[in-house]
Amino acid sequence: MDTSVSVLLVEDDRDDYLLTSELLEELGEGTYDLRWVDCYEDGVEALLSGGPDLCLLDYRLGEKTGPELLREVVARGCTIPIVLLTGQSDRSLDVEAMKAGAVDYLVKGEFGPRQLERSIRYAVERNRSVKALRELNAELQHARNQATAASHAKSMFLASVSHEFRTPLNAILGYSEILHEELVALDVPGLADDVRRIHTAGTHLLTLVSDILDLSKIEAGKLDLAMRAFDLEALVVEINEAIRPLVGRNDNTYRCRCSGVGEMVSDATRLRQVLLNLLGNACKFTTRGSIELLVERRPGAPATSTPPARTSCCPASIASSSPFATPGSA
Repeated sequence: MDTSVSVLLVEDDRDDYLLTSELLEELGEGTYDLRWVDCYEDGVEALLSGGPDLCLLDYRLGEKTGPELLREVVARGCTIPIVLLTGQSDRSLDVEAMKAGAVDYLVKGEFGPRQLERSIRYAVERNRSVKALRELNAELQHARNQATAASHAKSMFLASVSHEFRTPLNAILGYSEILHEELVALDVPGLADDVRRIHTAGTHLLTLVSDILDLSKIEAGKLDLAMRAFDLEALVVEINEAIRPLVGRNDNTYRCRCSGVGEMVSDATRLRQVLLNLLGNACKFTTRGSIELLVERRPGAPATSTPPARTSCCPASIASSSPFATPGSA
């Protein structure tokens, strides 16, 4: 594999070309592949063709200068590292070269083969690093654009799903309310209570559907909580009514202990959602077991503590927890 560094020398003096060639040969045959052009126009053409790894550019090129050439090729998209060569040591020339885009500045007659090698090596490696960084930035920007597009698509999907669910749910709530009123009027308390539970569960589901777009807020850590005082025991009663139909499906038993807990300051909707999710999963993934919900107020515990739900999960299930995953899923 060819590991030589291709060097373009833009120099209008043949003697300086021969001197540069000798310096590079001293560094080892085959280490550098030198190409020489002796005028401004050929230098521009060679640099814009993108061939060399590095360019050594003379300051004086007939009626024009190396910095002029440098500014022209940089403006036209050249990214090849360029080292400016000059016959005099002048700080103003150094500053001019750097402003024009040169990566280094060498004074003719004041550097040997090792100094030239160091300048070339530094310029080539720096250019490779800059190129790699530029490519990485492009990849990151592409990934960011994809993530933004995916996030937008997800938001649109959630908005559509939320709308499609809300329409039939409103119909269910409306009819269940009418049915409940008719059953109360007909004095059928048992069925009226069942319909009331349907209406309560539907109301909770409608709240969740209305808040389905909060998924994006949760991921961004910006979910707002509606903190207020509420009757915790009344909330637990609602949860018990909603969960009991699920208990018997896998021959489970359910027990809830909750008394004298008073009010709690929290987000009632979020707390209801958390407990229903925990108990619903316990009912779904437990067979012929016992499920218990214990709600108690402990001395010194903050008023906003979430009541503990005694639901066990095996370590493997906990370790595999992820959005939309269930125990045993791939």
